[in-house]
Amino acid sequence: MASSRLCANRDLTHDETSLPPRCAVAGPTNRRGRFAIPTGIAFDQHGNLLVVDQTLAASRVQRFSVDGTVLDDFGSTGSGVGQFYGPTDVAVAPNGDIYISDTGNNRILHFNSAWTYAGTFGQSGSTPGQFDSPRGVAIDGTGNVYVADWLNNRVQKFDPTGTFLQTWGSYGSGNGSFSGPEDIAIFGPTVYVTDLNNSRVQKFSLTGSYVGQFGEFGSDPGQMAFPTSIAVDGKGYVYVLDQGNSRVEKFTPQGQLLAVWGQMGSGPGEFSSPYGIAVDTAGVQVYVTDQNNYRVQVFGALQ
Repeated sequence: MASSRLCANRDLTHDETSLPPRCAVAGPTNRRGRFAIPTGIAFDQHGNLLVVDQTLAASRVQRFSVDGTVLDDFGSTGSGVGQFYGPTDVAVAPNGDIYISDTGNNRILHFNSAWTYAGTFGQSGSTPGQFDSPRGVAIDGTGNVYVADWLNNRVQKFDPTGTFLQTWGSYGSGNGSFSGPEDIAIFGPTVYVTDLNNSRVQKFSLTGSYVGQFGEFGSDPGQMAFPTSIAVDGKGYVYVLDQGNSRVEKFTPQGQLLAVWGQMGSGPGEFSSPYGIAVDTAGVQVYVTDQNNYRVQVFGALQ
């Protein structure tokens, strides 16, 4: 049964202050329950895990229970209704609706909580409402959708039906500018954006006003090298996937470093091109998609 499990180890006991992951699964394969290129990860409204598999041969989203049992998968490769071409991220709205960044098709796909297709918005381009390689997706408390429009170096905001509301950002390294905005996380009135090539996290209001930033390029604690994904727990602590350093960093909302874990490798607790990160609202369990090890690893969050 290991081929159909997210977690190779079924022992779910853990210590919240410990680093070793409870479970992991390897690949690569397109079989259900295994991964080819795992990227974005998020919790649905029932507490199950949604994991994006970005491979062009079998673009899909897989759903797992938190104990690692694969439940089902959705999608296929293409540009038709409900299909994906190299999807990157997934986000879940307060009402349970699901939004997926269909990166290769330069659009966002919208499904209801039962995975019934609900619509699509966006197309290739650089005008408001268009995309050039959309990556991270996040939803605020009222259901508005925020998209990291990667090659256009901006964040775009839409209402739940996909109506364009506003955009902010341009190419650069100054405050509010981006060089490859990769992912977005929202906590209350604050929007966090991982600014990949500037190796930092920027903070904005819900309307795009610049609030602050933390991180700089490097490998020392608190520094970053090409951060990809970001997540916030129910207490407001911020978790950054520091891909270039093969680690996770945990910060206060103000950007003060609290914890660091991970290193390059293929053993338990090690990463090879980690990409996505999700954390439960209590901040007890942290889930990381470990791309080149073809697995998801689960950790107890350092307090």
